[in-house]
Amino acid sequence: MPVDKGYSILGPHIFPFAVALFVAAVAVLLCWQAATGGLRNLADEAPPATSRSRVAGAIWLSAGILAVALLINQLGFVLAAAVLFAFAARGYGSRSPVRDLGIGVALTLPVFWLFTMGLGLSLPQLVNAWI
Repeated sequence: MPVDKGYSILGPHIFPFAVALFVAAVAVLLCWQAATGGLRNLADEAPPATSRSRVAGAIWLSAGILAVALLINQLGFVLAAAVLFAFAARGYGSRSPVRDLGIGVALTLPVFWLFTMGLGLSLPQLVNAWI
């Protein structure tokens, strides 16, 4: 990619370095955990997932992807992605949809701002025509 930033603040050359730094940090933490005993926070008595719960999780995740496709123009990028996060969390067994929506919004807002303001890319509106 050319180094010319254009109208963006950071430019596209920053993001590969940020991803590499994040991956390196995760690798160091995984090596540290493996060297000091590994998976010690994993619950021993957790029952294995049944095929019924796996199918239900797949259905929830598929419904979330379909919901985003149908709602992104009406709700906007942030709320549609938060709905996807809530559906995915439900598929993994969460029972708190309001909390999941809040976490989804909290995770999606920085991504939206990073792509629109940092890179100068155009995503669907923040929250439909409200903002």
